[in-house]
Amino acid sequence: CLAEEVAEIVVGNRIKKIYSPLPFVFYIQFDSKKNLFFIFKKENALFLTEFKYKNPKTPSSEVMYFRKHLVGGRVDEVLYDWIKRRFSLKVKRKDKDIWVLFDFKEGVRLTESCPLEPKTDVIWPDLECILKEEKIYQQYPHMTPLLRKELKFRSNEDAKVLLDQVKKGKSKDFFLYEYQDKIFVSTWEIFWLKDKEDVSVKRFSSACECAEEYGWKIFKRLEEKERDISKDVLSEVKKIKRILVKLKEDKKKLEKLVKKREDALLIQRNLYLFEPQKRYDKLKIEGKTIELDPSLTLLKNMERMFKLAKKGERGLLVLEKREKELSNRLLELEQGSVDLVFEDKREKRLPDIEEKSKREKIKFQAYKTEDGFLVIRGKDQRSNHLILTYMANPFDFWFHVEDGPGAHVVLKRDHPKQDVPEKSMIQAASIAALFSYQRYSDKASVLCALVKDVKKIKGAGLGRVRVDNVLKNFFVKVNKDLERQLRVNQEV
Repeated sequence: CLAEEVAEIVVGNRIKKIYSPLPFVFYIQFDSKKNLFFIFKKENALFLTEFKYKNPKTPSSEVMYFRKHLVGGRVDEVLYDWIKRRFSLKVKRKDKDIWVLFDFKEGVRLTESCPLEPKTDVIWPDLECILKEEKIYQQYPHMTPLLRKELKFRSNEDAKVLLDQVKKGKSKDFFLYEYQDKIFVSTWEIFWLKDKEDVSVKRFSSACECAEEYGWKIFKRLEEKERDISKDVLSEVKKIKRILVKLKEDKKKLEKLVKKREDALLIQRNLYLFEPQKRYDKLKIEGKTIELDPSLTLLKNMERMFKLAKKGERGLLVLEKREKELSNRLLELEQGSVDLVFEDKREKRLPDIEEKSKREKIKFQAYKTEDGFLVIRGKDQRSNHLILTYMANPFDFWFHVEDGPGAHVVLKRDHPKQDVPEKSMIQAASIAALFSYQRYSDKASVLCALVKDVKKIKGAGLGRVRVDNVLKNFFVKVNKDLERQLRVNQEV
């Protein structure tokens, strides 16, 4: 169902850009402002969205390869093999046609010939066979674990109805379930989850809508895993650098020990000039002053210097081996580490925003809603103007009092499909009302829009914008106490 809906939308679109914001994540940006995301390997998702995602500053060699062969081409045809979870686009270019194959197991690859067979009739086993054979998926891979579990849970009559429904390959409803740490998508209601606690379910009228919400949730999981890896990588990099600094200090000490051989040899050559069993605190030989241990005889001092030199040489061999191992490991980490662009957890975002504000000289006040969402407010006209460009994502929510001047207020989100509780929305709207021409009123009307729908007006004054699509209007209390409660204790 998803493949057919995607095909209707992308055929005829020209490929504008290609990105890979995370390992095993690949997306195509079309000239229609639609983006086709593909997530493969352990986590699988294919979805269309209007939202883009920030990407590494330097694209990988693989991304550059795909850009070279695909950018500028137009999607001419879509083929898919839903049983094996493969999806393919035929891209027409002036010089030649090329196919791009999305395979959930193998990833993305290009081929000049059609990688998929034309559609064939799907063979389905009967219900009795499904219920009896434990490894039926080996012969019929489309008998997924979720479908098998649902059929076994239902009565025979309900199971037959479901199997007939699935065989038709069409559906009017699409469901997204969240249970414990698992996410399920299906074209049927999952009966075995009905009596479970802490289950959330959403119903969609199109496969694309369902896939988009599912896809962003999977994307967020990968982002969090990658962020954890980044932290581990950074921690190890810092640790290795500290060790390398210490090794350099140790190397200098060992080199000093090795140099004692020169003093020992100097004493050895001139030993006949002194009394070997006598104790000296220092000697002057061939214009060089050599410090000695006065508790030892000259001969013992010389022997000790030779031993220390050998110890230094052995230490340098071990140190150089260790230094080489650590340097190679550091190179691996720095070349393979994750771009810190993904370090944007809600509790970590404020320092990042502060850094941007200082760089662009934006004056703003930060707040945190009772649900933990970050809200920022511009403190003057120039800052209101710059907040949208430098401190907001296209999928963040923008608030402004209706029909008059006021501050620009932005509620930050982690990703386009993240739900924001109504309470947090009202609190952000209240902040916008308080810092507006309505601040002395009891209540004020505040409009809310996505940042992507708020456009600056060329030639107009600072902070003047046009709103292409208002999501919602809030009629809120003007509450000074709330503003003080939510304020983050720092002003920038």
